[in-house]
Amino acid sequence: MSNYAQVSDVDNWPAGMETPEKQARLDRVEEEIERVTRDAFYVQTFDILVSGNGKCRLFPALHRRILSVTAITVDDEAVQVGSWSFDEFSVFRTDEGCFKAGVRNIRLQGTCGWPAVPAAIKQVTIILARDENDRTLYRHKIKGSESLGDYRYDNGAPVYTGVQEADEILGRYINRRGSFL
Repeated sequence: MSNYAQVSDVDNWPAGMETPEKQARLDRVEEEIERVTRDAFYVQTFDILVSGNGKCRLFPALHRRILSVTAITVDDEAVQVGSWSFDEFSVFRTDEGCFKAGVRNIRLQGTCGWPAVPAAIKQVTIILARDENDRTLYRHKIKGSESLGDYRYDNGAPVYTGVQEADEILGRYINRRGSFL
């Protein structure tokens, strides 16, 4: 994978660990970040069928930001490039036309996601990889609450990975729109 950080970005690999093992560990960390945030922080292509609504705007259920729309076909007929546009969450007609109503009759093709990996996500990737290599480097939190005798208290902040430094950053990147492609 290595979408967020490179093996060379992590400075505390155990002695004798081979590059494929390092890469596998880094891949697991990246998968964990994607699971926690319900997002992938790189560009992905999409080719989906959506149902027309008879209106000039469609909101495809991508759950990610639309970066580009390269082609639209309605009932197997291509829509001219200049007659539509898009924003972060929708595709719309600019020629005062409508998207013909129908069931899965409109094909959208393009890219979605993040144009570049945020620096904070790269930092979290490195933190989590370093933590897997040496569990004493960062503070750890358990999920939920802790108890001392009869007294029980909630530690307040949400716990995503258990590494406090990483969780503080990841909270800002949780995809609240749903799962991704």
